[in-house]
Amino acid sequence: MAARVNISLGDEVMLKKPHPCGCNVWVVKRVGMDIKLECSGCHHVVTMDRASFEKRYRGHVSGQSSDSPDVGGEK
Repeated sequence: MAARVNISLGDEVMLKKPHPCGCNVWVVKRVGMDIKLECSGCHHVVTMDRASFEKRYRGHVSGQSSDSPDVGGEK
């Protein structure tokens, strides 16, 4: 079993595929058994179960905790 992704309210995360509006950054609005995300581009809100979220999750953009990978950082 894979480790749980450590996310909290207000975090900006990237998912595997971009939203149809072209934006790939989502803001976390609810955390629990279901995850509620809001598209940063068009503000569309989607809800998905945690297993689906963890499968699509690619990293944090901002609001990250110390043990999460930095996707948007400099090298």
